[in-house]
Amino acid sequence: MRVTGIMRRGIVALVLITACGGGKNGGGSPTSPTPVASSLTGTVTSNAGARIAGALVRITDGPNGGRQANTDTTGTYNLTGLTAANSNVFASAACFNETGKGLFISGPSTLNFTLDPAPPFSVSGVGDNVFDMPTCVARVHVVGRFNGFSSNFIVHVNDRLLVNELLGTFWSQTVYDAVLLTTGGVTSITGSSGVQWTFTEVK
Repeated sequence: MRVTGIMRRGIVALVLITACGGGKNGGGSPTSPTPVASSLTGTVTSNAGARIAGALVRITDGPNGGRQANTDTTGTYNLTGLTAANSNVFASAACFNETGKGLFISGPSTLNFTLDPAPPFSVSGVGDNVFDMPTCVARVHVVGRFNGFSSNFIVHVNDRLLVNELLGTFWSQTVYDAVLLTTGGVTSITGSSGVQWTFTEVK
């Protein structure tokens, strides 16, 4: 009878050890899977099929909002280290209309864009001003008008003198009209008080 009692106590002790997770496979928190890094790559082309270098591709919302990249000389962009999520992505380039698409970025993802040409660049105003002319503008039609007595009409593009004329009834010339070569950029009109002007891209 004594031996039987000892065996019973040993069985109880074994049951308690097993319930407390004493073995190798017992208890503990489950291991979370390592998140897979996502990326987004693709190309930006014109509707004529030409690759566009220097185009800007940007994510506008979600956990990846604010991430952006420019295309290289082959029109290819690459965004790495992204979080898997729904995203709206936009592509833009000088002299092209911006376009956007939505997708779920997960793992290696691909998104290509085709851009349509924007309407010819055109801007008008009066007197001194500063504006950005797209760098893709190669030829521009410049018109300046002044019906008063006398005024200068001076235009610089990227600090390079483009127009330097005297307009007014005193000079027997109230209109300046010419098509000029340019590379675009920061355009400043100075010393031209009262002159009405228009710049229009010539394709």
